[in-house]
Amino acid sequence: MLLLGAVLVHAQTGQGYDDTSKIPLDKSVTVGKLKNGLTYYIKRNTKPESKAQLRLVLKAGSLHEDDEQQGLAHFIEHMAFNGTNNFEKNSLIDYLQKMGVEFGADLNAHTSFHETVYKLSVPTTDEGLFDKSFLILRDWADGIVFDEEEIDAERGIILEEQRERNSVARRFYFNSLPTLTNNSRYAHRFPSGKKEVIQNFKYEDLERYYDNWYRPDLMAVIAVGDFDVAHVEKLIKKHFKTMNSAKDKSGQLEYPIPGHKDTKIVKLHDPEASKTNFSVYYKSKKSDLRSLNDLRYSIIEKLYWIMLKDRLKEKELDLNSPFLSTNAGIGSLLGDTDNYFLKASLKENKVKEGITSLFVENYRVKRNGFTKTELDRTKAYLLNYVKFVASEEDKIPSKHFVDLLTKHYSTGKPVPGKTYEYQFYKEVLPGITLEEVNELADKWIRDDNTVIVLTANKSTILPSNSWIKEEVDSISKAQLEPYHDSLADKQLMEELPSPGSILNTSFISSINTTIWELANGVRVIARPSNLQNGIVEMNSFRSGGSSVAEDSLFVSASNASSIVGNSGFNGISDIQIEKLNMGKIVSVTPRINFYDDLISGDCTYSNLETMLQMVYMYFTKPNKDEAVYNKVKSSLVASAKNNQNNANTVFYNTISEVMTQNHLRGKPLEYDKIKSDLSLETAFNFYKNRFASAKGFTFIFTGNFDLEKMKELIVVYLASLPVNENVSTEWRDIGLRRVKGRVKKIIYKGKEEKSKVNIRYTGVLNYSEEERYKIQTLGKILKLRLTEELREKMSGIYGVRASGFSTYVPYEWYRLNIEFSCSPSNINKLTDAVNKIIQDIKLNGVDEEDLNKIKKADINNHIEGMKFDAYWSYKFKDKIKDGKPLESILDFPDLVNSVTTEELQELAVKYFNSENYAEFVLLPEHYKK
Repeated sequence: MLLLGAVLVHAQTGQGYDDTSKIPLDKSVTVGKLKNGLTYYIKRNTKPESKAQLRLVLKAGSLHEDDEQQGLAHFIEHMAFNGTNNFEKNSLIDYLQKMGVEFGADLNAHTSFHETVYKLSVPTTDEGLFDKSFLILRDWADGIVFDEEEIDAERGIILEEQRERNSVARRFYFNSLPTLTNNSRYAHRFPSGKKEVIQNFKYEDLERYYDNWYRPDLMAVIAVGDFDVAHVEKLIKKHFKTMNSAKDKSGQLEYPIPGHKDTKIVKLHDPEASKTNFSVYYKSKKSDLRSLNDLRYSIIEKLYWIMLKDRLKEKELDLNSPFLSTNAGIGSLLGDTDNYFLKASLKENKVKEGITSLFVENYRVKRNGFTKTELDRTKAYLLNYVKFVASEEDKIPSKHFVDLLTKHYSTGKPVPGKTYEYQFYKEVLPGITLEEVNELADKWIRDDNTVIVLTANKSTILPSNSWIKEEVDSISKAQLEPYHDSLADKQLMEELPSPGSILNTSFISSINTTIWELANGVRVIARPSNLQNGIVEMNSFRSGGSSVAEDSLFVSASNASSIVGNSGFNGISDIQIEKLNMGKIVSVTPRINFYDDLISGDCTYSNLETMLQMVYMYFTKPNKDEAVYNKVKSSLVASAKNNQNNANTVFYNTISEVMTQNHLRGKPLEYDKIKSDLSLETAFNFYKNRFASAKGFTFIFTGNFDLEKMKELIVVYLASLPVNENVSTEWRDIGLRRVKGRVKKIIYKGKEEKSKVNIRYTGVLNYSEEERYKIQTLGKILKLRLTEELREKMSGIYGVRASGFSTYVPYEWYRLNIEFSCSPSNINKLTDAVNKIIQDIKLNGVDEEDLNKIKKADINNHIEGMKFDAYWSYKFKDKIKDGKPLESILDFPDLVNSVTTEELQELAVKYFNSENYAEFVLLPEHYKK
C-alpha cells in the first residue's frame, strides 16, 4: 500500500517533519452526513461473524446541564430503557433479551462530561431484528417517552446507583477536581449529579435538556460489524432522515480549563483509603492532532512516556524503594487540556522519600535526557507492536473499532487505520532523534499549570505544602547523575537445554487438536487455527498449589508466585526481561493458587521460541530478589493495616471468616501474620520446589502456528523440563469447609449512608458439568427476577448480583449467592422481596420465557467465543478438569437446550435450602446501638 510518498523522506533526515497534510480517516470506513446534520460511520468487520456493534453518540453530557439539571444527562440515559415511541416501558429490554441480547453486555449506555453513548450489540442474521435495531437507535435519538410515573420510579434507582458507586477512589477524584481543573465547570458537573437535584427536579427540566441537546447536528450513528455496508447506509437514512433539524443550535459546547501561574497542592484524607498515593500533573492546552506532523509529534510523546515509565519501574525494584507502584504518561486530561503526569503509590513510612525519588527521576530526564539505547529499544517495541496490530486488523473484534470511531466523533481523535499507522510508524520512527524526544522535558516540566495531589488514609501524616515546594525547588536545581543503562551483556538464555522426547501422539480430527505425551510426564495439547493471524495462546496447569504447604508455611507459600514470579530469572530482573523483549510481543506469567500450579502466556508466532525459553527459565532458574520481596510485603502489610478501615473490605473479610469457619487459608491474612510469617527464603524455596518438576503439567496451545515447528520447540523446551518424583502432582484437602446452619450477621462499618446485603445458600452436591451449568442457570434466572422486582418495581437498588457456583475441590459443594447495595432503611423490605421470589421459584417454578432468554444468550456467547483462541484454551482446561473429552466442547448447545424448567424448579427446592442459609448485612457505624 503506497502511503505518504516523498514527503516522508523528511522524517529520515532528522531535521524535523513539516508535512501539514490532514490525517486521513480509515479508508474502510464509510462516512456521511444527513441534511439534518447527523453524521454516520459504517465499517464492515467480520470479527465476530454475524454480529454488529451499533452506537448512538451524542456530543453532550453533564457539562451541558444548567444548575437545575445536575445529573439529568445521566438520568435521560436511564429513561431510554424505560419507554420510547415504539417500545412501551420495559418492552425494549424484554424484546432484545428474547433475541439473545444481554442487558449490560450487549445493551448499555454511559454518560460522561462531554458525551452520552448508547450501545447495542446484535446479531445480523435476523433481518427483522437488525432493522429494528436502528429503530431503537432512532427512538433514543428523539423518541424517549418521559412518563412521570417512570421518572419518579427512576429517581430511586439513580440514587441507589450513586450510593453503590460511592467509593474511596471516586471521592478522591471528585474532591480533587476543583484544584485539578482550577475550579472550572468540570468541578461542578460530575456526571452522577447532585442528590437533591435527582430527588426534586421538575419533569420539564428533564425534557428541556432532551429538547436542547438531543439534536442531529450533535449526533452520530456508528455501525461496525458483519454486514453489507450499502444496506446499513440505507437503514440509517431510512430511520434518521426524517429526524427534524435543530431549530436552536445555541448553547455553549466547550468549557475551557483556566490556567494558573503557580503550583497548586491538594491533600485529601479518607478513613477508608488503603494506600498513600502521590500524583503530579503538568497541564497544557490540548495539542492539535490533525496533520501528519501532529501525528509524528504524538509518537515522540509516546516514546518519551514509555521510557519514563520503564525508569520508574526500575526504581520500584531498588532494595529500599519507597514505591509500591508507579505510572507516567502524556495525554488528554479533560476538555481543552492535556497533561504530563507521574503517579506513585508510596510506602506508608516513606512518603517523603517517595515524593523526592519521583521528582529526582523526573528532573534526571530533564537534566540529562534519555539514552540512545533506551530510545532504540522503545522504537523497536513500538514498531513491532503497530506491525502486529496491523497484521491482526482483519481479526480485531468490532467493539474495538466502534470504540475508536466513537472517540473520533466525540473528541476528534484520528482513526487512520491499522495498516496506515504501521506504514507511517515505519517511515517516521527512524528519523525521530534523541534530541527531539529529550526536548519534551523542557516543554512540560515547569512551575506553572502544575497540580500535586496527595491522597491517604486519615491516620497518615502527609508532608507540608512548604516542604513539598522546597523539595521540588531543590531537586530542580541539583546536579543529578545521568541514568546508566545496565542491559549491556544480558541475554535470556546462554545455552539450549538437551532435547527430551515425545512418547505418544494422538489427534482429534473433529476439533483439529493434537495431543503429545512427553517422556517427562508433561502433556501438550495443540490446536492450530487461523482465528487470529499471528497470536499464540498458552495455558498450562497442574494440581497442587499452596494446598501442599504445611500451615506454618502458608503465608509464604500463598505469596510465592507474587514474589518469585515477578523477580525474573537467570539473574535478569523482571523489568530487564521486559526491556530485552521490547522488540517482541511475548509474555509469560507463573502462578501458584490454592489448588493449582499454573504458567500462562501469549506471543506472536515469530516469538514462540522466546516464550518457551521463558517458560523453561521460570522452571529452572528463578531469581530470589529481595527488592521484589520487600515491595510485595510492604504492599500486603499496608493493605492489611489500612483495609481495617474500609467498610467494603471489612464486610467481605467477615464473610470469608464466617463462611470458612475462620480457617487459616479461608480468611484474609492479618497485618501481624504477614509481618511475622512472610519470608523470602520460604517463599523462594516453595516456588522452587513446586517448579522443580514439570511432571503432571498440561500445556494448552491455541492460535496461528505451524504444528511441526511447535513440535520441534516442544521437544527442546518442554520435554527437557526437569522431573522430581518427590513433587506432589495432586492438590491436598486442607479441610476448608463452608459453615453449616443458619447464620445472620450485621457488620457495622463506614460513615456513608450505605448498606450492603449478601445472602448465601451453600451445601454439598453430586458434582458434574451438567449440574454446574444448571446451578449457573438458576443463578441467572434469579438475577432476572430480582432485577425486575427490586429495581424496576421497587426502585430500591441500582443493580443486583445473583449467581450459582459449584466445584469438586476440595469437596463437592455449591453456592447460590445474592448481593445488592441499598439504603439502610430498605434492607428489610428488599430482603423480604428476595425471599418471596425464591419461595415463588420453589413453589411455582421458573418462567419458560426467562429460561429461553438465558439459553439464547448462552448459546450466542458460546458461538461467539468459539471464534477466539483464548476461549478454546479456557474450555479445554474446563473439560480436562471435569474429566470430559476435549471434543465435547462442541456439545455445549445440546447441554444448554437440555435444561428444563422442571429441572430448575427441582434444583431450587433442593439448593435454596433455608437450613443452610447465611445472611450478611453492612450498616454504617452510627447504626450500632
